Amino acid sequence: MKKNLIIALFLLTGSIGFAQTEVRIGPKVGVNISSFAPSPHAEIQTLVGYQAGGVASFSLSKLLSVQPELFYSAEGATSPGMKYSLNYLRLPLLIHLQHASGFYAQAGPQAGYLLSGKSKDKLLDKQYELKGLMGHFETSFVVGLGYRLQQGFGFDLRYAAGLSRLQADSEVKLQTVTAGIHYLLPTH
Repeated sequence: MKKNLIIALFLLTGSIGFAQTEVRIGPKVGVNISSFAPSPHAEIQTLVGYQAGGVASFSLSKLLSVQPELFYSAEGATSPGMKYSLNYLRLPLLIHLQHASGFYAQAGPQAGYLLSGKSKDKLLDKQYELKGLMGHFETSFVVGLGYRLQQGFGFDLRYAAGLSRLQADSEVKLQTVTAGIHYLLPTH
């Protein structure tokens, strides 16, 4: 059911995007704070990572746009003896509601492809490959708030709640809070 909902949202927002009046693209970078939920161990803590990539904005009106993005994202979690590093290629597709003041709210589905996954035993100084143990695709739902100047500079704060399990035999999902900045190039 969740998978069908996400596919429908991608198709709906993707088809709306072709009716745009203005298209702007640009770079985006940010800092991630991620963890696992529900926590498989009481000692699981957050891991700080980063993201970098690009953003596009398809304006449908002065207040409404569709904003697809494509970026690399370093995520995971830590525990007293282990560090779990997950590297994803992320594709969020967000509906963006902008107020005339420049403040905006955004929400939508996000897909992720696992590029690599490793766990490091801090005590034994050994590293283990996780990619074969985990699903290659991860889906989440994103909500966020931000501010964008008319010149194209902007920042946002987002929360991504994992919808899919990281492993088939586990209820553990990824959750991430991100603070990002972006610049949308002017159109001519």
